Amino acid sequence: MQSFFKTPKNNSFQYIPRFYDERKEELEDFRNQYDEEQDPERIKERVIRKMRSRYYSRGKYAKKANRKSGAMVFLIALILLALAVLVLVGYPELTNI
Repeated sequence: MQSFFKTPKNNSFQYIPRFYDERKEELEDFRNQYDEEQDPERIKERVIRKMRSRYYSRGKYAKKANRKSGAMVFLIALILLALAVLVLVGYPELTNI
């Protein structure tokens, strides 16, 4: 027995997964270093890029951000708790509602 409603078909996507190969990129940078002219701007850009990759790869940035985030959440919770206590102590008629 056929159904009265048409069932939808599965969607097919043309997704091609891409992978990041850090070693390959470093090798390409090394090759490009000698293929192109050695102008100061490119050298400066390359040094900055390597410094950033080293800094972010160590995980210090993530640890520092997590620590700041946790401290901020704790501070906000503490302030809200203090405000709640002040409101309930200052207005005792609110607790009778």
